[in-house]
Parts: sequence; C-alpha cells; structure tokens
Amino acid sequence: LNKGRKHYNYRFACIGNNMENIRLQLAGGVSEIAKDEDIPEPPPTLEKFIFIMSDQVEKEEIPERFLHSFQSNYPLFGKYFQQCLKCTGNRGRNVHHFAFQYSLYKLLESYGIITENILAVGIGRTTAAVISGDITLEQAADRVNSYEKEKLTNLEQRVKSLIENETRHQPTAFVDLGLKGEISRELEI
Repeated sequence: LNKGRKHYNYRFACIGNNMENIRLQLAGGVSEIAKDEDIPEPPPTLEKFIFIMSDQVEKEEIPERFLHSFQSNYPLFGKYFQQCLKCTGNRGRNVHHFAFQYSLYKLLESYGIITENILAVGIGRTTAAVISGDITLEQAADRVNSYEKEKLTNLEQRVKSLIENETRHQPTAFVDLGLKGEISRELEI
C-alpha cells in the first residue's frame, strides 16, 4: 500500500494477526505521530465556493457515454436532464450543455451543496436564470435554442481580478458545472 503514495505527509502501516494486536500498534503509532513537531497546520476551512456556469469550449461536446453513465448512476440527474431535453426539443449542442449544468446543479442541491455565488456567462446565464426562478424551463428552451456563443474579452485580466477579489478574505473554491469552459481553463493557468 505504501508504494507510490508519496503525497501523504504521514503514513502508518501495521501488520497483525488479530484485532487486539492491530489496535495496540495503532495506538502506539498515533501517539508517536502526535509527538512529531513537524505536523503542519491543517488547511484553512473552505468558507466560500463559486459555481461557474459558462459556455463550453468550441467543438467540445459532452460524450454520450458520459451522459448515459451519469444518468444511470444518478437517477435524479437523469430526471432533470430528460426534463430539459423534453422542454428544449433536444435541438442543438447548447441543449446538452444547458441541461447538464441545470441537472448537475439540481443534483448537488439535493445533497445540500448550494451556494448563492454563481458566476454565469453565456449559456450559463440562462441556467442561472432558471435556477433563481427568474424564468421557466420552457422560457429557457427558447433562449437555449437560439443562443449564439459570446466572445469573452480581456478574459485573462478579468479572471485574475476575480481570483484576487474572491480569495482576498477567505479560502474560495471555484466549481465548474459542465465541461471545462474558457473561464475554468483560465483559472487553471
């Protein structure tokens, strides 16, 4: 088990022929680790996260097998995804991207993972409008089917400012709901 696992700061392994033997080894090993003065401070608690909903990168589509697998493994996701397809008539590549963002948000919401912090650009604006209740799925269908991709200008500087502003006072995670878009790609740099 220890082979290739160099990303852990502290590892402890023991071998025993019964549970009592393993418990004794674990108790001794934990107390030894606790004495070590080089134990780093725990990372700061994540206080804020931002959902990113944006356009997908040109010519990149969500693979069918991925969509099928996601719908099979997460029935609630599948329910919302099919609902979106029905409303939009399943026309055009924007439909799958919109449906994926909306369905993933609803799935995360069902697990209690919600945030009021949403960065919406392009097709993501329509997704965010549905989530906030400003428009219905039926109204979103018209927008999605007629949507033309926006060109994002000065993206590098805008993302740099976003990071500086949002992470200045607290640890912040940026979570992209969909395929990696232009904003996510810029965040990785």
